[in-house]
Amino acid sequence: MGWGGIDGAGGGYHDARWAPGPYPALPPSAPAGPPPRRFAWLLWLLVPAVVLIATGTYAIGTRVNDAVSGNDDAVTSPPASRLHQFSEPRWVAGSLVAIGDDHVTGFDGQGLPVWKSPYCTGAEWASPLSNPTAAFVVVVCRGVYTAFDPTDGHLVSQIERPDEVDQTRIGGTTLVVNTPAIIEVIDLTTGRSRWSRQGLAEPAVTADATTVYIGTAQGVMALDAATGDTRWFTAVPTSDVWSTGARVFVRTRVPRHVTQLDAATGAAGWASADDPAGLDTSFLLGATDQLALIGRQTHDRFDLYDTARATPRFTIDLPAGDVGFAVMSERAVLVMDDTARTATAYDIASGAVIEPPGALRSGRAALSGASIALPFAQPSDHLRLHTLP
Repeated sequence: MGWGGIDGAGGGYHDARWAPGPYPALPPSAPAGPPPRRFAWLLWLLVPAVVLIATGTYAIGTRVNDAVSGNDDAVTSPPASRLHQFSEPRWVAGSLVAIGDDHVTGFDGQGLPVWKSPYCTGAEWASPLSNPTAAFVVVVCRGVYTAFDPTDGHLVSQIERPDEVDQTRIGGTTLVVNTPAIIEVIDLTTGRSRWSRQGLAEPAVTADATTVYIGTAQGVMALDAATGDTRWFTAVPTSDVWSTGARVFVRTRVPRHVTQLDAATGAAGWASADDPAGLDTSFLLGATDQLALIGRQTHDRFDLYDTARATPRFTIDLPAGDVGFAVMSERAVLVMDDTARTATAYDIASGAVIEPPGALRSGRAALSGASIALPFAQPSDHLRLHTLP
């Protein structure tokens, strides 16, 4: 059971009734002659009408063919000077990408657009969490998972999105779709299903470049992303699972920890402090070799852990009543207050404020090293790039 890819690779339609000639010649008994003149006056009315209809038909056909062939600029693209309200940029495979009003746009190192997707109004990221191993830009556009190459924006594949989806995760070239009935693992390069799993109670999923991880109340299993073969299983009851490439993190059920697993063997390592009041609803936002950033599901507190100890290195609380999001790099933690529309950067080592909220007026932003990409508050044709001191 699975969802077929919609990759635009279809054969041409052929009908023998419209096959080209040669056609038989008229028989000798049907001599050619001038047409009757009794209705000649109708030609003066019919010819202009036929010309108009043919012209309109050609124009409509041209627009349809352009749309099918991907010539988006001829059909749906706005003028080059049109401004966009961009939201939630991300770095994907080293390229900066953001979702606009009706397109997905790729940007260069100066924040200037270098490619634009076909028309896609109401697009949203397929996964709410960015994965550093993801090979493609994957968004949901009009109910379809749509994958673009992050360097030039060409369309890679399209896969119909099921009506009910619990989780969508991307790792490498793998798309994992977790629904109430089935877990489907799809190859984004072809849009075709690789394998699937059924019969698991309330599973959580994630993936990296080579492996799919499934967590359940019985434990966590690692499966080959290409074949579905089991690589390891560890009996750690899990309510959620995340991958950051070389590391796998799970949220255990009892006690309520976020625990790091060895991606090669499944062996449990570091675990965060037990927090019955809130950690059971927390989620991983990012990790490095020694650090893990955890956010509460209430979206108002963020804990940076040193994975050599069980207590946070520092904690960031938003003002009462505010909610937000956070991302991290080797240089900083960037906390975005969605209520106040500000972003604050904190030093990764000390927790000291690097950039105060007034310096970064923005909603969701992207962080890579010391570089921050921020959408402008007003419609624009580019992103603002900011380098931390």
